[in-house]
Amino acid sequence: GHVTFSAIALAGSAVERCCRTCYALMPVVANALKKRGDGRGCLWREPSKSMPVNSGERVESEAGATPSASARDATRREDRSRTVRFVILFVVYVLTLLTGYRFAIDTETNMRYLFSVAKHSSAALSLFGEKSTLETAGMSGADTKSSPHAAAKRSELREWRSGGAASAEDEGEDDAPLTPLESWLHRGYSMIQEGKSLHDQGPLVYFRAKTGLNSKISSLRIRIKDTGLDTAIPLTERDALAKELEAELKGLEDERGALREESESGRTGQNKSFTFTLVPDCGAIPSISIFLAAVLAFPTAWWRRIAGLVLGLPFLYGVNVGRLTFLGTLAAYDTTPGRQWFTFFHEYVWQGVFIIFVVAAWLVWMEFFVKRRPA
Repeated sequence: GHVTFSAIALAGSAVERCCRTCYALMPVVANALKKRGDGRGCLWREPSKSMPVNSGERVESEAGATPSASARDATRREDRSRTVRFVILFVVYVLTLLTGYRFAIDTETNMRYLFSVAKHSSAALSLFGEKSTLETAGMSGADTKSSPHAAAKRSELREWRSGGAASAEDEGEDDAPLTPLESWLHRGYSMIQEGKSLHDQGPLVYFRAKTGLNSKISSLRIRIKDTGLDTAIPLTERDALAKELEAELKGLEDERGALREESESGRTGQNKSFTFTLVPDCGAIPSISIFLAAVLAFPTAWWRRIAGLVLGLPFLYGVNVGRLTFLGTLAAYDTTPGRQWFTFFHEYVWQGVFIIFVVAAWLVWMEFFVKRRPA
């Protein structure tokens, strides 16, 4: 029942995305079909010898007369047929790609793709804040030392990936801490083994844009305590360092007190941070599938289609990384209840903006790779 409901929901989402894109593309296609006289406008056919080079010339038949009404009607019917064929193929390709992705969500290929998106987004976020990490690294004081459970988890991961029991040699292998990728793969495979789907799961991204006063004060108190217990430092130097740290602590506490008096909400001194799960929808596969389907469905040479995909898919991937970077930074600084600004941009603004990028990428491909201009 869950799979059926998810398939129905996915089909509904696919139809909605197709309708939006068709609404955006059809005026462009229709306008192109109207401009046949100069040998540049008709996207469906190569310019023929009977088509004039200059828009002011008239097309002449073998007898020297203008084309008959029946010939023009036949041309219009052919163009209309090609347009309908393009739209049908486009919708079929989109539905096929989205349905196929629905069944590929619980595969390691998709898990690695989501991790790649999370990794590049985290790297971009680190440019706009103090720290950005993946999975457990840097979260909740996660231990970065060797873990006795790391080797066991690696063994489980190998067993799940191979579909068989792990060898005895693998049991005592590397006990170094799991890498972020290994941590995500182990967590993903664990849920799959429990019969759960990964449709709402993904790699964790922790982004800290700015350290708050509370964290600074807590860290400083721990440092003062550790300094007092450090016998390796001479007593006089230890006392001088402790006084210096205590003076810094008092300054931070006074600053926090002043902020609390000025703030009406009382929420002061907190970190500007945001932790999010990069679920399959965040990978932008549904939107990228629209561009992929539009390029494949268009009747042109295959080398033109391949060129469009080679250039267009990485571009849209980068747009999605930029989208996640913008949303992560916005969420970190958004102090409204329930992060209302983040919700607005995430659920409404970027839904439409990404479709605009998809249509723009398709139009650029049409302009520079598909349209044939007379010499």
